[in-house]
Amino acid sequence: EALAYDNGAPHSRLPPLGWSSWVALGPDSGTAAAGAPIFDFCDEDSVTRSIDAYVSEEVGLYKAGYRHFHLDDCWADKERNASGFLQAERDHFPRGMKPIVDHAHSKGLTFGLYTCAGTHTCVGG
Repeated sequence: EALAYDNGAPHSRLPPLGWSSWVALGPDSGTAAAGAPIFDFCDEDSVTRSIDAYVSEEVGLYKAGYRHFHLDDCWADKERNASGFLQAERDHFPRGMKPIVDHAHSKGLTFGLYTCAGTHTCVGG
């Protein structure tokens, strides 16, 4: 069993155990977005299904101690909001990111979201 310093944060005595979407999500072959590169696609449905799979008994990650779900560079719109901040890609996340984060939290997961301080994210957002 791997252990780390207990700083009082949930699960802090374990090394980082999590999942990132960078090369894990892609559009279903029957969707309009099927031509998108696998590293540049996610939507509310695919992320919600990934969270559900992550905590499922069949996959077993949650049971093994994995508690962090990280959504990488696929969620942001190419246009920033009026304040210059990243915002959810409106066609893929019409309700924004809050429902996704709430869903992850309801499953007992922490949630990380890729951001960028530069003028563009890796895939252009």
